[in-house]
Amino acid sequence: MRRYLTTLACALAICACASVSVAADGEPSLKAASDAYFLASRSSDISTAESLLADDHLFIGPTGSVQDKAARLVWLKESRDWLPSVTTRDVQLRQFGPTGRVTGVWVIPEAGSTILERFIHTWVLQGGRWQMISHQVTVIPGGATGK
Repeated sequence: MRRYLTTLACALAICACASVSVAADGEPSLKAASDAYFLASRSSDISTAESLLADDHLFIGPTGSVQDKAARLVWLKESRDWLPSVTTRDVQLRQFGPTGRVTGVWVIPEAGSTILERFIHTWVLQGGRWQMISHQVTVIPGGATGK
């Protein structure tokens, strides 16, 4: 009986987690994938970030620097001390069939000021799950504010 209850509890937990990432029409949810990436970035959950980034993921930074998936995961790990303070705002999602676009603003507290970076994430539905294929950020000129 105990084994049955444990199995049932595990099955219910799996179903609850799965429902977070599936839209009402049964398709995987772009919003859930995007939210999971934001959370993984802030909490240094490298395993989740790795599962959400496509193998050929490309990041382009505000200075034009380029990182592949491996370099991006290293950066996330090395930045774990300050990433929890970063927030997002003005996030907008748009889905075009199996392709999704997520845009918004990263709000980055730094040395007594706040830096604002506009971002765009491009997602593709592959193998039944959303994968981020590219991510680019641009500093918003005049967006830094003093505290």
